[in-house]
Amino acid sequence: MDCSHLRPGFLRGPLLAVLVLAGSTAAGAGAELPLGETPTAPPLAGAVETPELRLLDLGQADPVADRLWQAWSQPASSLRERVARTRRAGLSLGMWNLEGPARALLLDPALGSPAQRAEAAALLAPDLPAARAARARSRMDRGELLPGLAELLAALRAVPEHLEARLWAEATLLEAAVGVCWLGGLLFLAVAALLGLPRLVRELARLHETLPQASRLAMVACLLLLPAALGQGLLGAALALAALASSSGGWSRQAAVALSLALLVLGLHPVLDRAAAARVALAADPVALAAWSAENGLPDAAERARLRRRADRDPLAARAVALRDKRAGRLDAADARFRSLLAPDSPPELLNNAANVLLARGELADAIALYQEAAARASSPIVLFNLSQAYGRAVRLDEQDQALAEAQSVDPTRISELTAGLGAISAAVVVDAPLPASRVLARLRDPQAAEQLAAGLRLWLSPGASGRSALAAALAALAALCLGGLLRWWLGPEDPDDLYAGIARVLQEETDSAGRMRQLSAIRSRQAREERLAVALSLALPGAAGLLARRPLLGLLSALAFAAGGALVWLRHGVLPDPLALGCLPALLVPAALGAAALLYTGTTGMALWLRERP
Repeated sequence: MDCSHLRPGFLRGPLLAVLVLAGSTAAGAGAELPLGETPTAPPLAGAVETPELRLLDLGQADPVADRLWQAWSQPASSLRERVARTRRAGLSLGMWNLEGPARALLLDPALGSPAQRAEAAALLAPDLPAARAARARSRMDRGELLPGLAELLAALRAVPEHLEARLWAEATLLEAAVGVCWLGGLLFLAVAALLGLPRLVRELARLHETLPQASRLAMVACLLLLPAALGQGLLGAALALAALASSSGGWSRQAAVALSLALLVLGLHPVLDRAAAARVALAADPVALAAWSAENGLPDAAERARLRRRADRDPLAARAVALRDKRAGRLDAADARFRSLLAPDSPPELLNNAANVLLARGELADAIALYQEAAARASSPIVLFNLSQAYGRAVRLDEQDQALAEAQSVDPTRISELTAGLGAISAAVVVDAPLPASRVLARLRDPQAAEQLAAGLRLWLSPGASGRSALAAALAALAALCLGGLLRWWLGPEDPDDLYAGIARVLQEETDSAGRMRQLSAIRSRQAREERLAVALSLALPGAAGLLARRPLLGLLSALAFAAGGALVWLRHGVLPDPLALGCLPALLVPAALGAAALLYTGTTGMALWLRERP
């Protein structure tokens, strides 16, 4: 696409919306409330927090964003040429991912066709799941199925390593797991209790023959709702349903009921606890989130101010500020701050970034030593590539070839993308190793806040003792199973009320041939009505087919498949809006997951119906 007619003022809006914020955006950062205790970094020698230091990134332009903007705004014959030039400018700054420009490309349709923007975004930010997912969709739309699937797998692999995508995915999947546990377990118990209800009503009729049927049904309903009325909430109703469901059937039915109760307890406590922790992490520790943004992209003005304020007390903020100083050309300040952070147990990415500064300052020997130490601690393709670049600058050509070959053996795709992105850059280029998402996640965990949120979420599920303790919930489930066993003992063995048993009774008790024919005809008519009702229930109620076929575990699996489909529809947009990190990835995955759930539900229901027809 010819982009030469696009003026810088036309593009500056969508791009600088992500690259640079106006100074007024950061006005509220100075009024930021004091944060909680954070780990203390070694103080930077001679560093004094002054108003000038705190406002360094508020009243001045961002030199890193300005350099990228200069590369973008120059005339070009096509979007691809403009993007390749911006990519080379980012690599010359040590930036592997340019997430801000990539997200702007994906959002603005004026910059090209969807396929063009997807390819450009994936070139600018290879580790952004949204960019990979957009390229997967564009290739699938063109009929390139295998390349599209390869890009889709690349997007999925990028999610755990991307902080925002990982937090969003964890929160959404854990809440879906809670929904599957509760919806599937409750649905199976309700259907099993419904199918066992007629037998209980018949037994009550024998004990209280004078009570009308409506009164007997009301009595059973009161018994089922009693635990909920006593303060146990929805879990109490589930326990009553479990007791009724386990009052009949064999050991396989008892096992299915026990598994359903186990799912409810898991969904109420450990899974709900983790879902609450994931939700808390989405909004916790703004300093850690700003550090991630600074190392993996372009921080906004408020994030830059927040990092400057905490740089002398917080190691994550200190290393983000040091990296930003390096990219802005303030090598002395970056070197001083990196030296204050280095320790015997420093992670490899910190060693790599400190070595990048030394290499830029011309201290080849010290830089190579740090690269070698980082490569010894982790076999990172970026570290090995940087080491090969340092060897090349020191004219150690054999070692350069060996380091580059080792980097290609670790991750040939990344090294290929890196060398392709360098293009016409003649000087040796090294890449910064970003902060791993796992290290930031350790800072975002807030057990106390997560516990409070989980307790609030459990109030409407089980406000009683079972909601406050996992042990109490497990004991209550065990008590429900024991009560079901007592009911099964009181009701006695089930009568074989099938067609052949009824015919046998008629042949034994009825001597008149005409009477036999009338009774046999009535038995067959009743059997046909019951069969039609059973088929209707099997098709209408998830799990009923397996229970009626005396395959309760198959019925439980069917109910869980139905619950999974419901959870996917409910959470298809996530617990929160996507932070422009996953893009169309959920839209690509949810239909496939819904198809798998529908296939599982249809398969289990069909198998149960087939097994029921077998003698």
